[in-house]
Amino acid sequence: MSVSATLVRGGTSKCWVFDRAVVPATTDALSEMLIDLFGAQDRSQIDGVGGGTSVTSKAMVVGPASDPADDIDYLFGQVPVGGSAVEWGSNCGNCASAVALWSIENGYFDPKSGRGMRMRNRNTGALLEATVDQERRDVVIPGVAGTGTSVTITFVLPHHRPAADTGKPAASAIEWPTGRSTDTLRVDGLDVECHLFRAGTPVALVRAEQLGLPSSPTAAHLRQRMAVIGALRTQAGIAMGLYDEMSAQKAIPKLGILTPTEDYVTEDGAAVSGAAYDVGVRMISMDAMHPSIGLTAVSAIAALAQAQLGVLPVPADPSTVRIATPAGITAATVSSTADLTRVGVARSARVLARSELFGHHDSRSA
Repeated sequence: MSVSATLVRGGTSKCWVFDRAVVPATTDALSEMLIDLFGAQDRSQIDGVGGGTSVTSKAMVVGPASDPADDIDYLFGQVPVGGSAVEWGSNCGNCASAVALWSIENGYFDPKSGRGMRMRNRNTGALLEATVDQERRDVVIPGVAGTGTSVTITFVLPHHRPAADTGKPAASAIEWPTGRSTDTLRVDGLDVECHLFRAGTPVALVRAEQLGLPSSPTAAHLRQRMAVIGALRTQAGIAMGLYDEMSAQKAIPKLGILTPTEDYVTEDGAAVSGAAYDVGVRMISMDAMHPSIGLTAVSAIAALAQAQLGVLPVPADPSTVRIATPAGITAATVSSTADLTRVGVARSARVLARSELFGHHDSRSA
């Protein structure tokens, strides 16, 4: 078995992008193919094309849109690092920027159309819009040492009526699956207060002190508490109705550790002032600290902050939410109408390789 694919860095992730026309039609068959190609069952992924981390072990399958109002559909697969089950239950906004660039370069969208590209995530039904500026190829973003083509990803979030106990009668992009803005979950003998919500993607937020963590935890701090954090994610997913204990996933809900707005140092040693951001968070990605932040998390957290429901600090500028991450500050623009909230994030993307990938059953892979 061999298949053509393109390796693209999108935002702070790397993903292999496949044309839907050349891969199996079912997720079961796709999973089998990706596990083989990525060498996923080995944590090093040494016998495959996976990158050995959660942010470099991703796949996107792209094709023409089924809805004539959209331009493309894409399916996201989170390929395991040391596992045998691809997770299909979520979206990846960073890799969506890779898909946007790939779609233009492969003729699925005309960049001269004068409008943004409408992208439908087949996993979740989420609508994203992408604007690619091919003239700007020197864009730098936090968490990436190099440059890439300018891509702005905008999440289009429909409004819902919030739970009564939020005290906010106006509709917003925020849903509370449990009917409450704050829940208490019992994990490892602890009563942990957390905020379980959905804004395009399911998210669980917990304050660092609730887990016995320092106010600005590092990757090392989080590794020491990862068993508890993983158990909390599972309990949050069950409480949100995402799955039961036997079918728990690592990709959802997105789990974030909230930190106070104070001075801190990034993982690369850069000093960040507490006055420079509105919300601090350390996201968990497949049982490890995300080196920066996923865009689906940015979108949801920015929408929650802008809605001013009493859970997160009120942004200094309601039209821009600045989120502090281990790699620095990621800013999101937020605007709302009566029916929609739109969250835009500037990214960069770069094609790294166009390849033919060989599985173990292809004679040429020997």
